[in-house]
Amino acid sequence: GDYAAAIRDLNASAAIWKADTATQTEALKYIAFSYCVTGRPGPCKQEFQKALRLDPAFDLAPGEQDHPLWGPVFDKAKKGH
Repeated sequence: GDYAAAIRDLNASAAIWKADTATQTEALKYIAFSYCVTGRPGPCKQEFQKALRLDPAFDLAPGEQDHPLWGPVFDKAKKGH
């Protein structure tokens, strides 16, 4: 529930950003989720866009796609809006 700490800690983890693409996109997804649940759709979308640049095939899991906070933001990021 400490989304600010999640954003800070994930961004600050050198190990994540030196890891493989899958690890990096997963971290970006959780950073995006944290922004979305704290009412910041702009930064949320930016993190999803970063994940999509790293891996154009990146997608949310079926249970994540319909979430009312980040689902629509992810759709916009994926469509390039």
